[in-house]
Amino acid sequence: EGEGRAGESSCSARLKLSLGLVGRLCAACGELERLPRPERQAALVAALEAVPSDAVRGAWLPVAPHALRQHSLEALLPSEAVAISTNAHCPVILHLPVLLPLPATAPPRTSAKVEAWIRRLQDKAEALSALGERGGPRGGGAAA
Repeated sequence: EGEGRAGESSCSARLKLSLGLVGRLCAACGELERLPRPERQAALVAALEAVPSDAVRGAWLPVAPHALRQHSLEALLPSEAVAISTNAHCPVILHLPVLLPLPATAPPRTSAKVEAWIRRLQDKAEALSALGERGGPRGGGAAA
C-alpha cells in the first residue's frame, strides 16, 4: 500500500511539473503575439532561457504517438526555437530532447541491408570530404 501511494505522489508531482511547464510555454507564446514581428524571435529565446532547468527536466508533454507517451523532457533548447510570425498569432517550433523509457524487450538488430546502406553513405561522406580538402573540381582547377 505504501508503494502505491509513493507512485501516486510521484505521478502527482510529475503532473504538476508538466502542467507548470505547459503554463509557462503558453504564457510566453501569448506574450509573443503582443510584440512586433521583428522582436518575437529574440523574445522567444529569452523566455525559454528564463525557464529554470528544474522546471523542465522530467516533465511529460503529451505530444508523442501512443508508443512513446512515457517519455520525459531533458531540457529546452532556446537557441533552436523558431517563432513563426503571422498577423494574428505566433506559433513556435520547439526542439525538445527527451529521455525515452527503456524498452520491455531488446530492440531489433539493424538489418544487414540497412547496415550496408549506412556504410555506403559513410564512404560517400568520406569521399566528399576528401574531395573538398583537395579543392575538388570547383576549387580552382584549370578549365578544359
